[in-house]
Amino acid sequence: MVEIRDNDQSAAGESRAEAQAQLALVLARLSDPQAVAMLLDDLCTPAERRALAERWHVARLLAEERYTYRQIHDLTGVSTTTITRVARFLKGGDAGGYRAALAATTKDDQ
Repeated sequence: MVEIRDNDQSAAGESRAEAQAQLALVLARLSDPQAVAMLLDDLCTPAERRALAERWHVARLLAEERYTYRQIHDLTGVSTTTITRVARFLKGGDAGGYRAALAATTKDDQ
């Protein structure tokens, strides 16, 4: 994975961090799930989309706290390495993205 530093500039003068911030803003503004899916189709390869969906599925299963890593692997086919990585970010990741997304989905379910 490439480390993103603020001084990494594209030819247009926008840093990678700025580009990521713009992408996050666009995703947050798209209120229609179909529009988000269409953007992800444009941005990601099918393998990348599958990987993102798998990680999200694993995060939801881990949040239920009903399954062991081995059970999640058996249910999803996702490697235990990926499950461990998702768990690490879910429990204490600096960004808190999984926790924020899970809280948002819980709020929507109520």
